[in-house]
Amino acid sequence: MKLKLMILKNNKITGESNQNDSWEKISNKLKEEYLELQEAIKEGDRPHISEEAFDVQQMIIRIMALLEKENLDLEQLGKRHNRKLVKRGWTHSEIIRIFWDK
Repeated sequence: MKLKLMILKNNKITGESNQNDSWEKISNKLKEEYLELQEAIKEGDRPHISEEAFDVQQMIIRIMALLEKENLDLEQLGKRHNRKLVKRGWTHSEIIRIFWDK
């Protein structure tokens, strides 16, 4: 399986842009998308759940883009996260590799 997800640049309709993103804007949008996902789960509508899950995933990408813009080492932070999960007793069944094409 190969998924292609975009790092969004700007929205001509809403005026949102990665150039003027802030943690407050991201937090508000993430909350909105999370609530929509929760509603879709309650409905049990699988296509709607998928749509909203991808919206939440898109917000995670937006967060990663802002962290990268702030010069954080995402690769190192990902390794740190994986170590944390292992220390908490998690094992994995598969690996998802993310390639950031610039």
